[in-house]
Amino acid sequence: DPVNPTHVGSYNTPGIAQGVDKIGDYAYVADHSAGLQIINVSDPTHPTAVGNYNTPGLSHAVMVSGRYAFIADGSAGLEIIDISDPANPTFEGNYAVSGDNWGVFVSGNYAYITGYNFGLNIIDVSDPANPILAGSYPIGDAFGLYVSGNYAYVGDDYNGFDIFDVSDPSNPIQVAYYDTPTYGNGISVSGNYAYVADGFSFMIFRFAPEGINDNNSIPAVFGLSPNYPNPFNASTSISYSLSKSGPVKLSIFNLLGQKVVTLSDDIQQAGEHKIVWNAKDFTSGVYFARLKAEGESPKVEKMILLK
Repeated sequence: DPVNPTHVGSYNTPGIAQGVDKIGDYAYVADHSAGLQIINVSDPTHPTAVGNYNTPGLSHAVMVSGRYAFIADGSAGLEIIDISDPANPTFEGNYAVSGDNWGVFVSGNYAYITGYNFGLNIIDVSDPANPILAGSYPIGDAFGLYVSGNYAYVGDDYNGFDIFDVSDPSNPIQVAYYDTPTYGNGISVSGNYAYVADGFSFMIFRFAPEGINDNNSIPAVFGLSPNYPNPFNASTSISYSLSKSGPVKLSIFNLLGQKVVTLSDDIQQAGEHKIVWNAKDFTSGVYFARLKAEGESPKVEKMILLK
């Protein structure tokens, strides 16, 4: 009930919790002084610690993609941690970025990093053990970050809110900006709208690039797309669209029709969504993703896990 949010549970991390990403049964927390904290939230009323990795710097933000957690880690740069075993996360790779790294977002083979003194850096992480710089754009001190399609949305202390065309990661181009009262500390994007936490205010911006039909900012239909990759080992991305906000449940069933895991069961906004299923603890075989939303007929997609 968005009008009456209630406290369900909590877990007190060792230091200052700065950023979080949630995939499946786990919440991945960037702790300012204790690095990556992995919390089992399958029972939201009693979250429990599972594992941790103490990064060398001050962790500010984290995003999970596939089997890796990507961390914007203070003066240490981009830290890439293998989380295929949540109880024993291990170091995979690092790209040192000068300055205080603040935000991170992963899209495809690229990790986007913002921070003090350098602005926006784009890192090629197709080989997580050997990340390399693909491109950059110097805008001073940058904070909030969100990537959607060919655009990176960045909050900074000069313009406030910037939009970059990153269709060519080696040559990001500023295509728009808005001089907000302070700076964009947190950013989220849905369709043609950007939602910005700007210091002492909350602001909403509309951005419709030329050639894009604004009518498509909210999907016209409720749908579940085929997972990718498929077959997969051991994680796969499941994408779906919601035509309206409301309760949504995404569950995985085996060939016998038994539910084996619930990936999402909460209230979600209309728009495009994606969840990564890490199936390392499951046996090879055929599985089915089932999407259910209020007032809609369930959607089902077949998936094949090969190990």
